[in-house]
Amino acid sequence: MTMRVIEASPEDKLFNYTPDEKLCPFAEMVKKIANIENGYMKGIPLDKWEYKDEFEGVATKEDLIKIRHEIREETRKSGKK
Repeated sequence: MTMRVIEASPEDKLFNYTPDEKLCPFAEMVKKIANIENGYMKGIPLDKWEYKDEFEGVATKEDLIKIRHEIREETRKSGKK
């Protein structure tokens, strides 16, 4: 579902639009989810728990799609081990 929203959204809206001033743009939420997923992939099997923003510089729709594919693939690989 997340990928469908990213792909369907205009790039400028992904990074700038919020339906409410209390919410962050969708791209920022996607980057947070990617960082959390990345943190859990290292934390659960390696007991190495840290949260760092590895995707701070992502600023295009293309890059956002790329990181989602990469993180999802890593999650799938680590689940098969």
